[in-house]
Amino acid sequence: KKADEAKPEAAKPEAAKPAAKAPEAAKAAAAAPAADGPKPGDIPAPADVAAKPADATTTESGLAFKVLQKGTGTEKPAPEDTVKVHYTGWTTDGKMFDSSVKRGKPTEFPLNGVIKGWTEGVGLMTVGEKRRFWIPGNLAYGETPRRPGAPAGTLVFDVELIEIKKAPSPEEMKKLFAEFEKALKEASDAVCKREDMGCAQPAMMKLRGIRPPGRPSPEQMQALQPYMQKIQECMMKIRKPAAAAPAPPAGKPAEPAKPAAPAEKK
Repeated sequence: KKADEAKPEAAKPEAAKPAAKAPEAAKAAAAAPAADGPKPGDIPAPADVAAKPADATTTESGLAFKVLQKGTGTEKPAPEDTVKVHYTGWTTDGKMFDSSVKRGKPTEFPLNGVIKGWTEGVGLMTVGEKRRFWIPGNLAYGETPRRPGAPAGTLVFDVELIEIKKAPSPEEMKKLFAEFEKALKEASDAVCKREDMGCAQPAMMKLRGIRPPGRPSPEQMQALQPYMQKIQECMMKIRKPAAAAPAPPAGKPAEPAKPAAPAEKK
């Protein structure tokens, strides 16, 4: 009977169960991507991502490219035009850092508002064309980018030009800018008429919807500066808290509040 009592419960294989989970944890860790490795959905880098191939064309600036698919149009975008593109970008070690393809939505931007390699390269394309670019650091973000998170050195892009939106003519731009300047003036007047943030909010929301037609010239920026400064000064006044009532002199108690007058009897 004593021998039966000597059988400890700990002898059961329950204690070994945590160890049995170890292979599952190791398997999960192996399946998880490394912090610097590819993320789910990343577009694999092309085989020639490390360096431009011998059959690539190189321009005087150092930009290199290959045509992957010929275009269906004949017109090329000017720097002032807005382009609609699909693209994917990699560093030369094969890491993808950006992709409209992965996001599933093309991107639009003024061609003169991006890195030099894009302005030059996409400016050589026609609608429907796909090209691969090897953009040296001096035409991209540099070897040591100033912008946090920007990729350094030579960058490789696959770009498909989907649409070209022609920039307005100089006469049209002048008219559009005059309309923008008028809208900005009206918005600044509306903001400065408000006395608190709650009232100013609708005017500020309207102001956010006002966009300049393209990139303003230095002369145009000078014309807009008074309205922008006016808005800033008025917002500072609105945000400034109201002055508190002066404290009573030291040693003198504050006057008690006067009781409310009794209602007149009818």
